Amino acid sequence: MLKKVVKKIQEHQQASIVRRVERSGVDECKLLDWAKANWLLCDRTRLVEEAYLRPSAPSQRTSILTDDNRTESDQEVLRSTKDILWAVLFGTEKTNVHLTRVARELLCLTVPSYKAYAFNFFRAVTELGASGTWRYPDNVSNDHNASNILLQVEFGETESNLIGDVIMVCTHLINLLEVNEQVLYARCISVEQNLEELNTHHGVMQAGIAEDWINEVGSGNL
Repeated sequence: MLKKVVKKIQEHQQASIVRRVERSGVDECKLLDWAKANWLLCDRTRLVEEAYLRPSAPSQRTSILTDDNRTESDQEVLRSTKDILWAVLFGTEKTNVHLTRVARELLCLTVPSYKAYAFNFFRAVTELGASGTWRYPDNVSNDHNASNILLQVEFGETESNLIGDVIMVCTHLINLLEVNEQVLYARCISVEQNLEELNTHHGVMQAGIAEDWINEVGSGNL
């Protein structure tokens, strides 16, 4: 019974996202504009200071954030972020997503098991159980032996590698606005290469965006 309820919630959320994506449409120019407008929000202090996130929101690596912790502006940012992430991962011409995909890549996202429902709008996703292994410097925090879920989604990348950059911004924002982890691992791996070899352009996002991405956006050369 519970599985049926969860599935119905997932289907409803996916359907809502699809309708919004179909209405708005997505192409590389729109992705670039969205990324430039939103990457500056990838900072919790800024989200609080600019009244996106309420000051009373739980600290990172505690509970997941809910509607009560977010302002109306924050809700809209989270909604648009999930729409964009769905579009770059699953969108096609049929859903008004116009991207020329030239390479296959694999998104690997490690999320605490009890927070994985933040990504229940994913479809065609592989879920694997995984134990946490990282420790924060000076042992301030760690997820050693924590129960995690590894989410894997194959997607098509463009020649400009823009999709991988957008995915990193999206996963970072979803972490800051909902998942609420101190460290959230997201990797993009080239499917054409050995799956153990990471795509060095995208790198690993640890509660932040890859430095080369920030530099490119800051210089207007994304």
